[in-house]
Amino acid sequence: MEILGYTLIGLGFVFILFGLLGMFKFNSFFKRVLASSLIDSAGFVTVLVGVLILKGASYFSLKIALLLGIGLIINPITTHIIALSAWKSGYKEDVCDDGTNS
Repeated sequence: MEILGYTLIGLGFVFILFGLLGMFKFNSFFKRVLASSLIDSAGFVTVLVGVLILKGASYFSLKIALLLGIGLIINPITTHIIALSAWKSGYKEDVCDDGTNS
């Protein structure tokens, strides 16, 4: 079980790394929001599930499970609200064919 826990934590850090690279690579606001949602959802969940497996059944695991449940509800909602508010406020980026902002 210990190997599985450390593997999930490592996989979560890989998701976080790819999300951070995406935030620096993409030039559009909405693409950056998509990359940040990867960090929030996939990375957060896999790291916490790995910690849950490592710690076993304890009071600490209950706290982590509650944090995981709250994060699964709040993270997608906040990402959606940020993107929707930018869209409704009229925020549009002019992106040229070569991918650069004009």
